[in-house]
Amino acid sequence: ELRVAIDEYFGPGFEGCITQGCDKESFEVSKQLALSHPLVHVAIGCHPKSAWSYDSDLEEKLVSMMKACGKKLVAFGEFGLDFSHPYFGPDACNRRQQREVFARQLKLAIPSGLPLVIHSREAERDTLRIMRRWIPRDYKVHVHSFRGSLSFMEALLEEW
Repeated sequence: ELRVAIDEYFGPGFEGCITQGCDKESFEVSKQLALSHPLVHVAIGCHPKSAWSYDSDLEEKLVSMMKACGKKLVAFGEFGLDFSHPYFGPDACNRRQQREVFARQLKLAIPSGLPLVIHSREAERDTLRIMRRWIPRDYKVHVHSFRGSLSFMEALLEEW
């Protein structure tokens, strides 16, 4: 029972949290967590390391989850680009697929008005290029666990 776990680990000071659904294995669990407690919310999106599994069926699942979670859905993501893997990172097919999935999810996320949780690892140039094309200036963007360069950070702060 989620309430018992929250009471045990966080006590009466618990003010809320956001659970993350970032691949087809975690979507349903994150939805159930959010819907089972008034102070648990959810963010969903396909993590770039799961871009290989993104297809029309997964996209339909994302849309369905967005509807099912209603106001409990507080952000779209984390999603973006991750070229840091020693084997898959340099692979041109992997990079192309990640770029396509990132853009496809942005087309889904932007009309929702939800803040975006962006993941970017060793992909600053491509991340900015895609963000500049699809995300309106001053849109709410959170770059998850930032590890980028100063110039990347300055561009993000200036534009979003």
